[in-house]
Amino acid sequence: MQGLGSVITSNYIYSVACGYKFSGVTRAHLQQEDDQIKSKFALPMDQMDTNAAFQLATHFLSLASMDMVGLNRDCKVQISTSICPDYEHFTPLYYVTWVKRRERFGNAASVEVFLPDKSLRELRVTKSEYILSEPVQITNPDFLNLPTNAPAGQFRNLRPPAP
Repeated sequence: MQGLGSVITSNYIYSVACGYKFSGVTRAHLQQEDDQIKSKFALPMDQMDTNAAFQLATHFLSLASMDMVGLNRDCKVQISTSICPDYEHFTPLYYVTWVKRRERFGNAASVEVFLPDKSLRELRVTKSEYILSEPVQITNPDFLNLPTNAPAGQFRNLRPPAP
């Protein structure tokens, strides 16, 4: 995984972590939101809709310029949600993952959605071959105090120079 890092805002965390390409976005404060959602939403099991969760997850991946044809061709899809302790209800937070066939560990992509309001909570792609966007280009590394000995277009060490 060749990456530059993350940009953190008050509401989101954006990652350039895979092949120097945009590879993910996560809502800030997920744990706090999880606690609120789990306390307010306990739906009967017969309202579980994994098809809608899959459709929404693929929509978000497509909007982020991810290769849905390749992911669906090369990976198996797994969809899960949180079952409540009574086993009669669930929380409508869906986790949709694309697991590359013939690989034992890790996901090629994962998306977390909250179905009642159709919101994206997290999107992550960990295999650069499924990211259709171009790598991030830094056109003025001197301005950013990046190391001058870094190969063109690739910045392995982004620490600021020692004082």
